[in-house]
Amino acid sequence: MRTFGGLIILCLTIYSYAQYINIDYKNYDQITNDNEYVLVQFVPKRCQDCERHKNIFKMALDILDTKIPVGVVNCSSRTEEYICLKNKVADNQIPPIMLFHNINHAPYRYEGEDSPKQIKDWVTRKTKINLVAVHSLDEIQKLRQEYNSKNTTLVVGFFEKYDTIRYRWFTEYSHRPELQHLMFAECVKCPKNALEAFNITLDMVASLKYDNTFQRYADFQNLPQLLSIYASAPFEELNDATSSRFHSSQIPVMVFYTDLSDVWEDEDQLNAFNSVKDMAPAFVGRITFMYAEFSKYRLHFERAGIAPIPLPKIILFAENGGHIYSFNTTGKEMLGDWLNKFMRGQLVPYLKSEEAPLDNSGPVQKLVTSTFKSTVMEGDKDVVVLFVIPNSVDCEAFEPVYNKLAASLSSVEMLSFTKIDVTKNNIPKIYLPVYPCIYVFPADNKSNPVRFEGDKSESNIKKFLNSNCKVSRSHQTEKRKRQRETEKKDEL
Repeated sequence: MRTFGGLIILCLTIYSYAQYINIDYKNYDQITNDNEYVLVQFVPKRCQDCERHKNIFKMALDILDTKIPVGVVNCSSRTEEYICLKNKVADNQIPPIMLFHNINHAPYRYEGEDSPKQIKDWVTRKTKINLVAVHSLDEIQKLRQEYNSKNTTLVVGFFEKYDTIRYRWFTEYSHRPELQHLMFAECVKCPKNALEAFNITLDMVASLKYDNTFQRYADFQNLPQLLSIYASAPFEELNDATSSRFHSSQIPVMVFYTDLSDVWEDEDQLNAFNSVKDMAPAFVGRITFMYAEFSKYRLHFERAGIAPIPLPKIILFAENGGHIYSFNTTGKEMLGDWLNKFMRGQLVPYLKSEEAPLDNSGPVQKLVTSTFKSTVMEGDKDVVVLFVIPNSVDCEAFEPVYNKLAASLSSVEMLSFTKIDVTKNNIPKIYLPVYPCIYVFPADNKSNPVRFEGDKSESNIKKFLNSNCKVSRSHQTEKRKRQRETEKKDEL
């Protein structure tokens, strides 16, 4: 028997060790609502490589320093089946790991490597305390000094009371993955001198930056977008913790690539780093500046068509990553002049693209850079895109399954199947954790593509498409209805 947050729960031994809560249809809602965080591993009906992944999860728990409840859901049980369906756990896949947070509608899903350390780091990042309470101007200033010394912006919400929609929005935003590089504080019934210090009123937010400047916000509905632009450090590292900012940025992103283990010792690289850092504040709100370890992002160089050495390298991603610009760090042009040319539309983007095929009439259309926008983003169909890389055993093994699926659904008029080689073409900034990777771009919501997760069987992908391709499904239903009406008329 274990106690978590006032709950006393029996731990059944589904695994060979009893450190799990057995989550079932009776206690699921109570456990996920009454605990701030719950870490859960799901065991699918036809679990792939189950024992190995159970052991990896157990090893991650052994080194985890975050004390939160841990549960398991057995999808083979008829009574727990609805929990698995609700959380989109496929019957035939590796055991997924999810982190439930009681202020979010959907759990966070682990999508990293099969590594205990990676799982531990992911949980630690997701559960870190990112919202604290302050009650005076002195507490705000001390907190600001602490986090500004780490080049972290402090975001303070000033509220009259707790039970307001704006307060609930603020607490929810503080846990958004794309805002985890900021620190949040709440000041309810804040004293008058604190409000006067930031020239602010109740039910407003202030971002206090490390350069002693601050910005005020009253638009709570658009607060995440505003904070990601104006409250972020003007020059921060691109890594696992900040990758969501890189992928979701609504403005161009410029990345300075270098060897981070050597930059502080190499005088030329350090001077280049500091000059870019000094330039970044002038472009806040227009270009996001980031720096990165070059060896971790080699695919960026392939996409930009440049060699990763000599260092440093500077690449600018615009139009959601569809346009890429490479700055010649060994040339005579100044970076500021080059960026101003970009802002005036005077730079020509690097377009890496294969030739568009002359015959593209098969069940799977080949996409290239020059056809991606017109085929995927501007068409009126639901579009399935398969992202592949050459010489991949997994990609080669899956393509026959994908081709067969496309052929079987070729009669669905408003649904298109496509594929693209990401190493030979510019593609939008999109999260590609594995290859092959499948996304559907819904006809009614092209800007929010949905990634397929789980075992890539033909039946599983069909279920996924049925759930996410509303336009083609509706069109097909209407088509069948017309066919039945025509058949009835013919019979008469």
